[in-house]
Amino acid sequence: MTNPIYRHDNGQSTIDKSSTDYTERLLALMECKLALVESLHMVSTSHRAISLGEDVSVTLGVIARRDAIVDQLLEVQLEMRTYQGDDPEQRVWVSPDRRQRCRSIAAKIDQVIKEVIQLDSQTLDAMCQQRDSIAAELRHGLDSNLTQQAYAANDTLQPSLLDISDL
Repeated sequence: MTNPIYRHDNGQSTIDKSSTDYTERLLALMECKLALVESLHMVSTSHRAISLGEDVSVTLGVIARRDAIVDQLLEVQLEMRTYQGDDPEQRVWVSPDRRQRCRSIAAKIDQVIKEVIQLDSQTLDAMCQQRDSIAAELRHGLDSNLTQQAYAANDTLQPSLLDISDL
């Protein structure tokens, strides 16, 4: 069975951009991309909440999930490259409603991506603050340990047998 999106001329496959199957494939890719971007949004929201906790393994699990979604998004983006050079006005749609659906999905994708970027920025800021706070605590703890060691060393010193009071 041949793919209706491709036209076979002289043994060569070319994409048939005049086919409604072509735009239906674009719509399916846009729907897939929206689902992935919304999943990324949910993971970013979870990451924001979890990153402030102390369980690093949970944070690493969220990051791994996020990486998997980003990989899937990259695959969809590669498939969508076919459509990048197109003039949107020249695409043939099954109906104006399908074209409008594709436009609204594209707008929703842009909106969700902006939210993900904002969430990630907030998460990064919170993690940096947490890192700085922990570093300050460690410095304070180190200073305390050095002070305790100095006092302990002073307590262990033997009184000197050398009398220098007449000098």
